Amino acid sequence: MEETIDLKSLLMYFWKRRKQVLYVAILVFLMANIVFLVFKGFVYSNVGMIESSSNSTAEKITSYNDIILSDSFIESAIANSSIDANVSYIKKNLSISSNIGSRFYTISLNYNNRNDGKRLCESIINKIINEIQLYDGDNVHKYSEIVTSNNPINFNIVKNELLYFLIGCVIGLGYVFVIYFFDKKIKSQSELSKLNVLGTIVDSKKDKNRNKINLIKTKIILSKLGNVIFLNTARDINCKYDIISLVDEFSKDSKVLLIDTNIRCNITKDLGYSDLLKNYKEDLANYIHCDGKLDIMKSGTCSDEPEVLLASKNNEKIISYLKKKYDYVFLYNSNVIDYSDSLLISRLCDCNYMIAGINQTDKRDFERAIDLYNQVGIKVNGVIIIEDKEERRI
Repeated sequence: MEETIDLKSLLMYFWKRRKQVLYVAILVFLMANIVFLVFKGFVYSNVGMIESSSNSTAEKITSYNDIILSDSFIESAIANSSIDANVSYIKKNLSISSNIGSRFYTISLNYNNRNDGKRLCESIINKIINEIQLYDGDNVHKYSEIVTSNNPINFNIVKNELLYFLIGCVIGLGYVFVIYFFDKKIKSQSELSKLNVLGTIVDSKKDKNRNKINLIKTKIILSKLGNVIFLNTARDINCKYDIISLVDEFSKDSKVLLIDTNIRCNITKDLGYSDLLKNYKEDLANYIHCDGKLDIMKSGTCSDEPEVLLASKNNEKIISYLKKKYDYVFLYNSNVIDYSDSLLISRLCDCNYMIAGINQTDKRDFERAIDLYNQVGIKVNGVIIIEDKEERRI
């Protein structure tokens, strides 16, 4: 299986994890707003005008800027306003301007508190009036009241919030892509193109997808490999309901038995496969449970020496007897990698089908399982794919 990025599977991966993208986007959105408020904050403009008895010149405007931006001037204005303000912050956000030849001067102060900013601007204008009168001897007075902006001048609600959210979405998509890139699970059917893929079970609980199960059923029947069929996974995945749905489709027009062969780790209170292996008898009434038309044999109560039980003559007798008694016998095991159970069972079956779960089965595990079968000379006749579901029901 080649390590390539399939665009369709990538888009589906994004879609399946859209909630993760949204959560990351919301987190970034909230953090961006918190950082803005803590380290920068909203800034409001305060604008006032004064009128001089003489017209402005470039030299006057420059001189007045030098005066009001001096540390001593700002310190005095701050002291008069009784506000605890930073001198360097005021210097960066204070200016005086005028058109050449005009008698009007505009004083502008941007400050991060509306009320304090207005008081500071008032104090600065009063001091400017006094300084200009002392400096030039001009008659200067306040022309208009200070106007303070209602909305922050450094924050556009629509623009900034949309930008933060879009940045969050990009980071969310990047986060999901990194997971996709380093995730070694099978993500699409194209990764199994070299194998005989029988079909995909999308959601076996929906009637519109039962035709996919019927297609898999038809391919198994037409293969004419035999009636003892082994279904197994490289490692345990969430596919039990899908397997039951597939087998149940066979039971509609045939006599079918499904055996859970996970005698190592799936111990039940009911007698089942492991108990029959330990004490074989042809009277199966106590070992088989009927679910509609489908007969089911659970894994059983006994887990002592599973390899010995599966390699015993009793196992051969059981399979041989059930093969004659039923039209189809399905055996299921969920772990090829860690135990030899699947290898011991598959040698007695007519055909062997691997089950791969999209975004469930690890590629390396699946390849390892195929290699293990090849090493013992057992053929994998095909693959059944279980499509990824956002909410699996089992």
